[in-house]
Amino acid sequence: MAMATEWKLFTPASLLFTFLLVQLMRVTTRRLLPSSIYQFVGEFLCSFQLVTCVYENGLHLKQYGTAIYAIGLFTLSYGYSLTFDALGNPAAVFERFVKRKITFANGVLRIILQVVGGLCAHKYITTIWTRMAPTGAHVQRLQQVFAGACVSHLQVDMMTGMICEACAMFVCRSIAGAGIGGKHYYNTVNAMTTVVVVLTGLNWTGMNINPALATATTYNCKGHTLIEHVVVYWIGPFLGVLASIALFNYVLKDEYTAGEKVVKEIDETGDHVFLRNGVTSNGIHHHPVENGVKPERNGVKGGKKGAKAKKTPKGKKGKYKLRRRSGGRVNSG
Repeated sequence: MAMATEWKLFTPASLLFTFLLVQLMRVTTRRLLPSSIYQFVGEFLCSFQLVTCVYENGLHLKQYGTAIYAIGLFTLSYGYSLTFDALGNPAAVFERFVKRKITFANGVLRIILQVVGGLCAHKYITTIWTRMAPTGAHVQRLQQVFAGACVSHLQVDMMTGMICEACAMFVCRSIAGAGIGGKHYYNTVNAMTTVVVVLTGLNWTGMNINPALATATTYNCKGHTLIEHVVVYWIGPFLGVLASIALFNYVLKDEYTAGEKVVKEIDETGDHVFLRNGVTSNGIHHHPVENGVKPERNGVKGGKKGAKAKKTPKGKKGKYKLRRRSGGRVNSG
């Protein structure tokens, strides 16, 4: 009973502390750094937050079973959608590169920072557990980590695993791209999609759907080789991205913009802690920051509110009234 109480108190507190810590770091670094540099720092922070929470929530699976794990996964996925301000997924970076939205060098640096963020999260969470370790599950997990006895999530052959991860990315990316749920339920739909997809393939590959996450949690674990790791957890999601691009660009054609429009509506209503840039819980995205610069909002570059004069007909030819947007209000002159 005492152990269960400690678990119930520690895990939510640990997850909440991680969210608040990373959010504080975001606010601070966004203020101090130029956007051209922060775009890379943001990748590090998103990956750090994601991997840390996945480690903590992963212990729910053995302790309380699939139902509690799924609830935790949904809550975290929805939380990511409210706080992420970068891509946070190498597969999302790969998509931007394929579409020529970012340069090769920019993409490589983003991916490096994502992987480093995930590895730092591994060190961070093990340090927290070492100093606190409130339950036997934490202690056991620590012993496995320090003994190098972690077991790979890959429980199928390499090609099957690659197809599983590719299909998972394809489904998540396609549902996000279709904008299902509209601006009111878009985040909820994407979080639910993540839960369903992860639970479906949990016993096959662990269903990471994120190469940086997979590297941080499964690299060098017993049960698969380096080649298998790269093929399943890196090439798989990249193929899923290519398949989704092909679906929207060559089959559905203009349907790809549906998700972009929904995310833009959400951004303009201020429903997020930060401009979300179309990033879902797994880094599936639609119109992210390009080289650290926010997209235009209301005709103002960078999405900042400011005075923008707009002429609109008043009724008589040659006469106009001036509408000025300032502080979120429209004032007619």
